[in-house]
Amino acid sequence: MAGGVSANNGLRSAFHEHAQKYGWTIYIPKFSYTTDNAAMIAIVGQFKFVHQEFSALNAPAFSKSNISINPIVMELETKILSKEIQQYFYDINCTVSTAESCTGGRIATAIIAVPGASDYFKGGIVSYTNEVKENLLHVSHETLEQESPVSEAVAKQMVAGACSTLHTDYAIAVTGCAGPSGGTPEIPVGTIWIACGNASEVHTLKLEADYGRDINLAVATNHALRLFIDFP
Repeated sequence: MAGGVSANNGLRSAFHEHAQKYGWTIYIPKFSYTTDNAAMIAIVGQFKFVHQEFSALNAPAFSKSNISINPIVMELETKILSKEIQQYFYDINCTVSTAESCTGGRIATAIIAVPGASDYFKGGIVSYTNEVKENLLHVSHETLEQESPVSEAVAKQMVAGACSTLHTDYAIAVTGCAGPSGGTPEIPVGTIWIACGNASEVHTLKLEADYGRDINLAVATNHALRLFIDFP
């Protein structure tokens, strides 16, 4: 038993060291560990990450300004976060919805990636245009005109609108400019506002780094899931 605990701690340390080495920001919930023919396996729900495959992550796939983002790690992070959301809703009798602009449904896709999501996820609205934001999410026309669609105020109203339209206790919303075009000096490419909360309280997060469209959307998705998990 002592040997197993030592091996498990070694895996946890190795994972954190590897993430830190390449600048990855990873939310890691409680792991349960096991050993199988000397191969340490970390189990996150139904997702298995084999320690022997760490070599596949030796080089970051993307690097900018000393920040390394590896799609393999981001995919792992998405699965972990989705499982954490599922575990959260297992303990409470509540529901969640999504209102997505630039991410185009990616957050909803991540949430339903785990079995049983229909117990707490009612649906999502892809509000890619201002018309949909106004008509389905009840975002104020004045706010869209004065603050622009990529703003904290709009993201907050999208949360309220999703909760109202889809009759959910919580909602996650994203609006931004993922690129490669569409940016302005005031709102450059990579600017993404994330909001989550309920009818009485909404938390927000602003992303400003531009890593290219695909990476921007993946980063926004994971940050949105993490923001919700950290919501009181």
